[in-house]
Amino acid sequence: MLSFPFHLPQSFIEVIEEKIGKDPVVHKLAGDASVRQYFRLLPRSGEGSLIICVDPANSVQSFIEIHRLFKDNGIEVPDVFVSDPEIGLLLLEDLGDINLETLVKDCLSDETVAEYKKVIKLVLDIQSIRGVTLERSFDVQKLMSEFEFFIEHCLKGYFKISDIPPDLKEGFEEIARAMYEPKLFVIAHRDYHSRNIIIKDNVARLIDFQDAMMGLPQYDIVSLLEDPYSSLLPDVKERLKEDYRNTASQRGIDTGDFERLYHIAAYQRNIKALGTYGYMASVKNNSSFIPYIDISIRNIDSYALRREETSRSWNIIKRLI
Repeated sequence: MLSFPFHLPQSFIEVIEEKIGKDPVVHKLAGDASVRQYFRLLPRSGEGSLIICVDPANSVQSFIEIHRLFKDNGIEVPDVFVSDPEIGLLLLEDLGDINLETLVKDCLSDETVAEYKKVIKLVLDIQSIRGVTLERSFDVQKLMSEFEFFIEHCLKGYFKISDIPPDLKEGFEEIARAMYEPKLFVIAHRDYHSRNIIIKDNVARLIDFQDAMMGLPQYDIVSLLEDPYSSLLPDVKERLKEDYRNTASQRGIDTGDFERLYHIAAYQRNIKALGTYGYMASVKNNSSFIPYIDISIRNIDSYALRREETSRSWNIIKRLI
């Protein structure tokens, strides 16, 4: 029936035929910095479409569990029609191609703020989920693994730096310890940026939430506002930060020392992103992520020296690159 580089179970075939008919047209979608592949299925005639996700890392079970949690708490996510965790396949509702990045590209400042306020509300809705503690969290070990990934794939892989000063790791450990405040932890999407927020029927909907874990309230808002895919003007960013802080306070979400943790989380998040971009460029030979390396470095440089915790390691990195 369908031509894929993998076996499609009969349960998938039956649902596809029921929803859009036999022998649909298959288009491979451009992926982001992930091992997952996505295919859009279009009917030979009529309307409608579906998405197949192929997940070699097989986080399908986690996707299903977080999907259920979000759905039960009113978080807008795509419908799952059928899944197979054993082979890493999902058949999903097609939300379309209009993500936050494309939507705000030509917006004026006030329109941009209005769109971002919608997705900030979505962050707050996730953080307001009570009585649930996910098994995974941004503990020191997890944060250090992301710093190690940066060293391996950005510094060594992309910038070809072989001699890594030992005090760089010490600086990273200081950041990891500063971010580990379990008493503040809420559910974090973990990859809450403009390409993972789809706008359909004027409603913000989430994708790629399978890696959700417990973390600082600042983590997702940092991912959104310090997003290299959709750089915001400084005054817009400050307005949105203030809007988030006010609403979080009204909802009883404890953000601790907000500005300090915001800058520390922003630093860690962008260092992690540099590791991913370095990996895509040096290991996957995908040059489309190279411009975001320069953008991320400029972003980090704009705030990293404001805090003692971040300036130590950033000064080392600047000497290396």
